[in-house]
Amino acid sequence: MERYARVIEAVTGQPWAVSAAMAGVITEILSRRLAGERLSREEIEARTEAAQPAPVRKVRADNLAIVPIHGFITYRASLFSDVSGMTSLDRVGAQLAEALDDTTVDTIVLHIDSPGGTTGGVQELADAVLAARDRKRVVAIADTLAASAAYWIASQATELSVTPSGEVGSIGVYTIHRDVSRSLQNQGITTSLIAAGAHKTDGNPFEPLSSDARAHLQDRVDEMYRGFVGAVARGRGATTDHVEAAYGQGRTLLASRALAAGMVDRVETFEALVDRHRRSDTPPRSARRRRPPPETAAVSPAAANRRLTQARLRAGLVMSALPPARGATAQKETGHA
Repeated sequence: MERYARVIEAVTGQPWAVSAAMAGVITEILSRRLAGERLSREEIEARTEAAQPAPVRKVRADNLAIVPIHGFITYRASLFSDVSGMTSLDRVGAQLAEALDDTTVDTIVLHIDSPGGTTGGVQELADAVLAARDRKRVVAIADTLAASAAYWIASQATELSVTPSGEVGSIGVYTIHRDVSRSLQNQGITTSLIAAGAHKTDGNPFEPLSSDARAHLQDRVDEMYRGFVGAVARGRGATTDHVEAAYGQGRTLLASRALAAGMVDRVETFEALVDRHRRSDTPPRSARRRRPPPETAAVSPAAANRRLTQARLRAGLVMSALPPARGATAQKETGHA
């Protein structure tokens, strides 16, 4: 059983960007195994409630590539290879690169239904999604959940949608310490750790957590959280203060409230998103302009005039006598609307 205690130590000794419910499922599975109970594959699948991630596929339009991010997120899906419903970030990164290199694809859709997961590799993939916006349009949709690490990634897309019954957010990081010393003691097992290095055994599961080890874990969580908030602010074109105050404060927000807070750009179904981008001939934008938070939104007279000109161009109502330089500028702006 000590082998499973070490697995628990590996799982609980790192920062997580996952919903509390999913973290509870994982620790429950491991704790039951430590106690001698083995859950069947069906029982594990019933607890994780997720499906296997699918490969990159084209859906109803040659110009779209769908990259699924479904289920629990991990960097490499090996520790829980017997648990279905995991997404490995190295695989998602490879799929993103494949879609970027595909000359028939102009829009990449991140199809997300995930409670989040471990933090390892999330920042790198989020940065890759942001960089991909310089080459192609990258849209993400929470169908129906983009929580924690999944929202971290989704927030870097060119635009972000959520389904009408969906939810997004859970911006936060935490770690878990599980003290199994009394459980092992009740089984007549005594564990002794022989180590070199003053903090080598900090946070081990065979003894209560010391105050020094707790402070160290808190520092790690705080540092990861700052990176999370900063990335979301960058991707959504918001300030870190606004993200911390209005984006749920660790909770998920349902679709309408998420839209009002600026966490998403649209509320729509996955099918509507696909249809909208299948019909669109607008070139991808490397850096879009986001509206400020609802309480500060305003339109200047110049911006209102520009929008009116754009609308006339789209409707074909601009007179042919329009000066060439002005017309060229208007067309360029329209192409990036």
